[in-house]
Amino acid sequence: MRKALGIVGAVAAAAMASSSFAASVNITGSHAVSQADTIGVLANGAWGFTNFSSGSGNNRVSGRVEYANAVFNGVQRMGLTLTQFNFVGDGATTRTVTVNLVQDFAIAGQNTGTAFASQVVQGRVNFGAAGQLAQGTSLSTHEGVNLPLVGFNPNGVLSSGPISTGISRTSGNLQGVTVIGNVYRIAVQYTFTLNAAGNVVSIDLPQSLGDVATLVLVPLPPAAWAGMAGLGLVAFARHRRKKATQAVE
Repeated sequence: MRKALGIVGAVAAAAMASSSFAASVNITGSHAVSQADTIGVLANGAWGFTNFSSGSGNNRVSGRVEYANAVFNGVQRMGLTLTQFNFVGDGATTRTVTVNLVQDFAIAGQNTGTAFASQVVQGRVNFGAAGQLAQGTSLSTHEGVNLPLVGFNPNGVLSSGPISTGISRTSGNLQGVTVIGNVYRIAVQYTFTLNAAGNVVSIDLPQSLGDVATLVLVPLPPAAWAGMAGLGLVAFARHRRKKATQAVE
């Protein structure tokens, strides 16, 4: 069995790992979280989540990692996302957290040998005063293939005053990924940095869609390839909404 979900170090190294591990969540930086999750390689038609939390008051991080493996009408969609994420900082100290996710998905039956991958990061930054810093990046790897880096405020521009600013970033055009074997791996490294400049500032990703990979399991006519990313994201979003109504925490 290959490594399942884990926040355990560099994405590139994790993506190439072949040892057998139980799934886990570990967050490093200004906050540290370590907890077990035994999902392993995610089977076709399966889904799940794990929650994490560290800190308190205006110095905390919390979130939810969701994963889904859905097959419908000859198309397989695999999703991994960091959502319901909240990183809050106060005072004048710069705080950084790094979240590494790795999830393996079982491939269903016959496939075309190519998956189409994309990533979407959505949320907002809540500034409490002028002179505050908030920035983040997401580096996503599918089967060893890097998607374009997704980030916000790479130049470290400081806030001009109390305001809530939206985040909507995507990796852009679909990335073709060669599929070899019967397991598909998604590995993502999120890095977030805050400095409240003596006040309070937060980064929120309440419903971020994260990574979606779409794999055609049966031949389709050429026209059917158009818009596969949209189909994947919509299907994953619907799956998550349905899941949210069913889950009991």
